[in-house]
Amino acid sequence: GRRAPAWPALAAGRCFLGHGGAWRAVDSAALHSAAHPADAFAATPARARHALPVAVAASLLERHVLAVGAPGSGKSSLLLLLARQAQLRGECVVVIDPKGSRDLRERLAAGARAAGLAFLDLQLDGTAPATRYDPFRHCRDGAACADRLAVLMADRRDDPFQAFSWGALATLCQVMLEQGERPALGRLLELVPDAGSALLATAAGAAPTAAVTALRALVGHDRSHYGKMTAPLLPVLALLAGAGGGCLLRPPAIGDAAVSLDLWRCRAQSATVYLGLDALAQPRLTAALACLLCDDLARQASASWQQGLRQPALQLLVDEAGEVANEALLRLLGKGREAGVRVTFALQTLSDLEWRLGSEAAARVALGNAGAWFLFRQLDAHSREESEARLGQLPLEQRSHQRSQGRSHGGGRHSASRSVAESRSAACMPRVPAAAFGALQDLECLAQLPDGQLLHLRLPQAEPGAPCGPGSPH
Repeated sequence: GRRAPAWPALAAGRCFLGHGGAWRAVDSAALHSAAHPADAFAATPARARHALPVAVAASLLERHVLAVGAPGSGKSSLLLLLARQAQLRGECVVVIDPKGSRDLRERLAAGARAAGLAFLDLQLDGTAPATRYDPFRHCRDGAACADRLAVLMADRRDDPFQAFSWGALATLCQVMLEQGERPALGRLLELVPDAGSALLATAAGAAPTAAVTALRALVGHDRSHYGKMTAPLLPVLALLAGAGGGCLLRPPAIGDAAVSLDLWRCRAQSATVYLGLDALAQPRLTAALACLLCDDLARQASASWQQGLRQPALQLLVDEAGEVANEALLRLLGKGREAGVRVTFALQTLSDLEWRLGSEAAARVALGNAGAWFLFRQLDAHSREESEARLGQLPLEQRSHQRSQGRSHGGGRHSASRSVAESRSAACMPRVPAAAFGALQDLECLAQLPDGQLLHLRLPQAEPGAPCGPGSPH
């Protein structure tokens, strides 16, 4: 027979999450009493034979979304499901994919075509890039250029090395701008080692400016001390301007068929942008590019908010965030919502964030700013325990029966008496015990929303290469 479409007809302001229903107290009780969680899941909402479609208010997902699960459990499918609906709403969608999945790219492109939206992709795959990205595109002065690269240096507060490197960058870029030259990573890699001596030579005879005066002081600085103070900067420039990123991170030349990626314009035009990176072969460059892109989005959100611009909502979806999480992403999680930025980030384990960000406190900042948690199958004990704690406790009534029996002798007769006493007590038990997260099937998850709802869901499964949307098979 004909299969039902993957999506129901949705009213405005609603978001489809899959098939299933509300998680009930009886479902929790079944998990606690079952010999194995897989047996108890058989009759729960998402596995019911005629599971119903679940749609919630889209505003519940505006407080950012976290997806946690083992590889293949369904996280990327959730990102695609949310991205597809954002495309249909006419929103800007930006996907950062550290794996560089061709299938994900094709489905996003198909969704953009179906919604009548522009689609751009930036690929770090070693081939000649069809799209280029200039990190200095929206920088109007040397300080802004220096800020763009400072996010990639060691983030140590009040670090004199970083402060000195920032000052050198700001001076060099400002002089370049005053001379009509756009800053470029390859050019900066040439100028930084000799403190911009070549740049100072071209400024000879020109009217002195504050930037030129600062450049003269930089050139006259003790070279040994200068080399030590700019040590954190050179590896960053070499990484970005080297073989991996040198061709990608520069604007197209005249006559070049490549397209220049402008994330600011993409949002204004509700475009879909896919950023396919290569964390397996180039992990450091992948992390650096993701940091630059998130920082660019954060600056765009800040500018639009301060100027009071009404722009389409921006959906930022980060797959495998444990590979690319950064300080700029934390800024978007903490402050982006008011500027219309919605972040969805996926992790294989909750420990991935602490490993990438370098501290438990930073990881907690990211997790604490996720209003909705989608918990897929999990293999590591720490993630299971944290997920159990996240879903909270459920009061369960426990009944116990006490039986007593006695015999009495009197008047030559024997009599027996029996009594049964019933007592009730309340105990708190986890709504979902940690072990149960290991029994979830592919595309199955428990979703806790900001309003307290706990849902048991099965995501729709799209055929390879097909967009995950209305009319795709269930």
